[in-house]
Amino acid sequence: SDLMIKIGEVYHKEVRTVISDMNVPLGNRIGNSLEVLEAIDVLKQVAFFPYLENGSFKKEYVKQEKENLRTYINGIINDKKSYANLRCNQIMFEGDPFGISAYGYIEDIDGITPENLYEEYQRIISECPADIFISGSYSKVVSISSQKRLKPVIPS
Repeated sequence: SDLMIKIGEVYHKEVRTVISDMNVPLGNRIGNSLEVLEAIDVLKQVAFFPYLENGSFKKEYVKQEKENLRTYINGIINDKKSYANLRCNQIMFEGDPFGISAYGYIEDIDGITPENLYEEYQRIISECPADIFISGSYSKVVSISSQKRLKPVIPS
């Protein structure tokens, strides 16, 4: 849990950890299968129904995430080992999507707006499939309910 908190500090995010013996419910539902279904509902809400303001992402959230991204990219550039790895990939895979950093380029950050970011989010949600795996011991009821809950949902 200390590691998770430190990771949150690096990214300027509030992180709370709870270590429990699993005898105390952390959500609103009690029982292994109900807790799994609740987790699916939360995942679905976060992935498919993000908080919007005037038909796009909230401006102050986008601004903060742009600054976080800028800080992260600068951190890579300022770390010799990370930057060497980044440049090696860029050179070796020039012209190939693998040569592009997953974090993009600093010079592109200013062009990100709440509107164009939301448009890209909608494109990704509608065009890019995602697989979600649930592992562990659970009943067929959970499996069937999980499949129903995870039916594709495209926000309008």
